Amino acid sequence: PLIALNDSAACLRCHAGRGIRAHIMCEHETDCDVPAGALGYRCVALDARGVPAGRLRGTGIPVDPAIASPKDPFEMQRRHRLERPPVVMLMGGGLAVERVEHIVRGLVGRGVSGTLLVVAGRNGKLLAALPHIEGGPTLSVCGLGLVEYLDDLVAASEVVITKAGGLMVSEVMARQTPMILIDSIPGQEEWNADYLVSVGAGIQLRLAEMVPV
Repeated sequence: PLIALNDSAACLRCHAGRGIRAHIMCEHETDCDVPAGALGYRCVALDARGVPAGRLRGTGIPVDPAIASPKDPFEMQRRHRLERPPVVMLMGGGLAVERVEHIVRGLVGRGVSGTLLVVAGRNGKLLAALPHIEGGPTLSVCGLGLVEYLDDLVAASEVVITKAGGLMVSEVMARQTPMILIDSIPGQEEWNADYLVSVGAGIQLRLAEMVPV
């Protein structure tokens, strides 16, 4: 069967396509035993497009079950040799090199203390530029590529700076680490960011240049 996983805080026309047997929604939004009028915004929108409430499943976006296991932030810092707290993580996989450089320069210029983790992921241009992105007297910059222990780093961090991609923010929310949301793509990522702000999971900055402020 065809199952649709809605990883954004909005309902698009394509989400109500023909042949879809079930719709995976945010856990708080839906209950198969309640009428459509009592469902969340996305569920009401699907109902308006002819999707029966019985096809909605409030399981939430799937994340690694290991995220449910508690992790001590200080232990994670020791394990990964993050010796200058507090730790802030910048998810740079979807950011231009210039944006990351601007954020780092701004934080260094304001005398911010701690460790800034810059995770490039599959962003080849950023990965190549990381050796040239330097910290300052009080701020250490640690550049990383694609890592298998990302959840450890989220647990070690005081805050995560990231775009509002549905899967990424779901994992950070599951770890209960606050977020600063930047450079949201108009549409789905903006809607995700608005939702996260509304539930107190983070703050949204329209411009990355505002992060150091």
